[in-house]
Amino acid sequence: MKIADILDNKGSTVHSVLPWLTVAEVVERLGRLGIGAVLVCDENSTIQGIVSERDIVRALRKHGAGLLTMPVSEVMTRYVQTASPDETVAHAMG
Repeated sequence: MKIADILDNKGSTVHSVLPWLTVAEVVERLGRLGIGAVLVCDENSTIQGIVSERDIVRALRKHGAGLLTMPVSEVMTRYVQTASPDETVAHAMG
């Protein structure tokens, strides 16, 4: 199975946010879109990181409610691995 096969079922739309948006703004967007993660990209659409619900929950434990006013760049995962649509799922998971 290839990554393209998964994208055919799930769709290929990728949502992103700017790194200076607050965690509260990103939480609202995740909820509104019904998704679990967004890419964090700069103004040139260069990937800076990814922020997931898991990142937010872990940061909430560490920072408490003050987390909501922090920029999402403070809680995102910075190392993002990517794969091409032609890559097999097994290779991508390796």
